[in-house]
Amino acid sequence: MIQRWDTTEYRRDAALTIAATAHCAICGRALTSYRNPHPMASTVDHITARAVALALGWPMSRINGRSNLQAAHRVCNLRKQAGDGTELRRPDSPWT
Repeated sequence: MIQRWDTTEYRRDAALTIAATAHCAICGRALTSYRNPHPMASTVDHITARAVALALGWPMSRINGRSNLQAAHRVCNLRKQAGDGTELRRPDSPWT
């Protein structure tokens, strides 16, 4: 069975995550109103990467749940990839 991750619930939770957050969870800088494909556009990052979570046996509802989502700049999200993002955090970031 193929598990879909881009569901209505995921899109809703992603929008809520971005709307409720003022700073990038990875670098700590303020989120912007830029839209994709701008590097500083606001995106949603999976705290535990989808591939890792699937390997751990997580159900899609947990992988895409709000507790596993965080707002991030597009460039930060792309640089993080499947890592945990700690290597990308600024030393002065309030989120370290």
